[in-house]
Amino acid sequence: MLVNRRTFIVKKPYFEEALALLVELRQLARLVDSNAVMRVYASEIDPFDTIAYEAEHESLTAYERVLAEFEANPTVVARLPEWFTRWQAITEPGGMNEIWRLPSSAWSDHRRQAINRMLRLFVSRSIDSILILERWLGMNGLAQPLCPPPITRIAPRSVLSPSASEWSKVSD
Repeated sequence: MLVNRRTFIVKKPYFEEALALLVELRQLARLVDSNAVMRVYASEIDPFDTIAYEAEHESLTAYERVLAEFEANPTVVARLPEWFTRWQAITEPGGMNEIWRLPSSAWSDHRRQAINRMLRLFVSRSIDSILILERWLGMNGLAQPLCPPPITRIAPRSVLSPSASEWSKVSD
């Protein structure tokens, strides 16, 4: 896995416009590859007036293929001259264009962490749903064939959050 990281120095007061142009570039790239992984970063602390753009590619061959497809896309070709003219007007010369190799173990860790986050979210939402359903049915942990009352208003999450005693019932 390769990451192409590009950093740019933005002229004052065009920081937000430069970010918007990079977001537009990301949208144009997704016309070519809808699964493209790209990130835009804004510097918060140091260095000043610097933004970064990262794109992930499986290999140098994939990078070159995607770049060729990007430059051949009619929508991209129509927009790029105006995009580059504005980009050159609001950025300073300099910056960096780096290609980093992401070791497979780091990539696996990254994917595993993302999957774990999704699973935790799913499980927490599922437990909340079960507890809400039990409250509607008045089950208190016992299966009773009752119909839930009609929903008129959904309470905020803080109201629906289970107490410690309810969590102990779920974990038993």
